[in-house]
Amino acid sequence: MRISLLLISLLVLQTTLSTKPGFRFEVTQKAVDYARVTLMPILKKAIQTAKIPDISERVKTPVGWYDVSIWAVRIKQVYLPQSDANIVPPSSVGLRISDALISISGFWKYREEAWPHIGDAGTVDVTVSGIDIGLTVDVGMTAEGEPHVTSHGCSFRDGKISVKFHGGMAWFYNLFSGNIASAVKIALSEQVCPLVNGELNGDINSILSSLDLTTNIDSFCYIDYTLTEPPFVDNDAFFVNGKGEIFNRQAPEECPSPKQELPATVNEDRMVSLWVTEYMLNTAGFA
Repeated sequence: MRISLLLISLLVLQTTLSTKPGFRFEVTQKAVDYARVTLMPILKKAIQTAKIPDISERVKTPVGWYDVSIWAVRIKQVYLPQSDANIVPPSSVGLRISDALISISGFWKYREEAWPHIGDAGTVDVTVSGIDIGLTVDVGMTAEGEPHVTSHGCSFRDGKISVKFHGGMAWFYNLFSGNIASAVKIALSEQVCPLVNGELNGDINSILSSLDLTTNIDSFCYIDYTLTEPPFVDNDAFFVNGKGEIFNRQAPEECPSPKQELPATVNEDRMVSLWVTEYMLNTAGFA
């Protein structure tokens, strides 16, 4: 009976040693705001890569049916003037972009179906303003202890749209503007969210996975920075717990010294605070 209790105690002790962090980063709203500002140019560039497909419409007008086409459409400008990001328990960030603007240009032509088949061609500019984009970014970790983000729940809401034709009889071309506006709205709504999610889930995670979470101290020892658990929200801040242990390269073994509890206090005046335990320092002597 005593042997069983001893084995259980050792198992509990070993589990506690392996899960308690050696260091902790506390990431406040200030840091999230800084990351948001840094992220906006990246998302802007991603949205600019949206491909608007060629548009072909058969349009009925007071003077008959016309075949209208727009091609070689490209995004000229993306303007993201307002954004905010908020820490959301248990481990997410809510991101919103407000009052965005996307301007598009392309070529157009039309041809009357009936004789005498009147037609014309020119260029067109389309501006979509008052766009709102919202999404949620979950902050977690991989099985290897690397930080990882997952973007989901993206919403796209367009506002006002204007279509301006260049060349020919502008008053007549306005008969087609509603069809073109609808086609552009659909194309943007189908592409913007996948592009934003793809940028976060793809490129940002590629950067995170490239972080070196083990660092050589010398030819004999290295320090392990891998996460001990997924980041979580507490006191309106992200808590990122890491292993923070120094190991002998030839015979890596966990230090038997007890791990100390880390405080859960948050300094909102700082973007990031770092707490280091005595255990992390003791592992250097054990290695």
